[in-house]
Amino acid sequence: MAEALYLKVINRNGIVYQGRVAAVSSRNQKGTFDVVDMHTNFITLLDAPLKILLPDGNALEVAAENGVMKVFNNKISVYLGIKSGLR
Repeated sequence: MAEALYLKVINRNGIVYQGRVAAVSSRNQKGTFDVVDMHTNFITLLDAPLKILLPDGNALEVAAENGVMKVFNNKISVYLGIKSGLR
């Protein structure tokens, strides 16, 4: 059986959210996407808020204008407030 999907969201002030989730949605340069259990490993730049679906069915939204998301082995790490001069 696979490990539960786990999310850690960090900004410059510290940990914003940490715990198990059912899914996470956001947007990158290619469009809107969802990360669910057993998602492929990847890394992306975010340009929209995170929408978090909790295992109990409740939802949270974390405000973000930009950030980096890494998904690896059912663990999602999100670093918010990452700005770049590159376009």
